[in-house]
Amino acid sequence: MMTISTPHITLTITTLVVCVVVVVVCVGRPG
Repeated sequence: MMTISTPHITLTITTLVVCVVVVVVCVGRPG
């Protein structure tokens, strides 16, 4: 794992991961 000292970068990465998970769940559901 890479240690990121900048909270903003960490928050951005976390937000991107959450968005990807939401998209996958939405696409995975029928309709």
